[in-house]
Amino acid sequence: MASADMTVVHQHEFLQVNHSFGYVCLSNKCNNEMSLKQILHSLVIEDKFAHELTPLLEIISPFDTHSAACYDFNNYTVGCASTDLDTCQRCQISVDREPPPSQQICATCPYYSEDPNSISRQIMFLLDSRTQSQNIAKINCQLKACNSIDNINRVYKTSKITFDFGEFFKNFWNNNL
Repeated sequence: MASADMTVVHQHEFLQVNHSFGYVCLSNKCNNEMSLKQILHSLVIEDKFAHELTPLLEIISPFDTHSAACYDFNNYTVGCASTDLDTCQRCQISVDREPPPSQQICATCPYYSEDPNSISRQIMFLLDSRTQSQNIAKINCQLKACNSIDNINRVYKTSKITFDFGEFFKNFWNNNL
């Protein structure tokens, strides 16, 4: 299993951009330096968050939940916090588009959260079945109606995470036999 993640965070007037990946291997045959090199060669992570989406991350202090007009919708099967207008510090939305054509949405203004204003995108790749199991975009924000479906669509459009299974396994089998 491999997952790739990209995040841009607005904290204390500084933007922090992060690209990362995680890899889980349960045998000695795939847990080595060559496998890591092959993953890096097969994985593409690109984003235009810093150029196109950073205005969504403006810090609003004090945050007024009523004027923020956070989108409130939930069709997640598990784990979507309910809206709490008394303690909410920012709007949030998380959308998972895997498997297509389904789309699970959790849009809320939850109970007090320490999460900073941020935009992220994550995809999980299952190497054994050569498939994706998640395709998640998230926004934590404070501008009026910032946690909208339109803004989530912008996150998907301004980011690209791909994994070339054919390239990975071609090189994997050549180097691990």
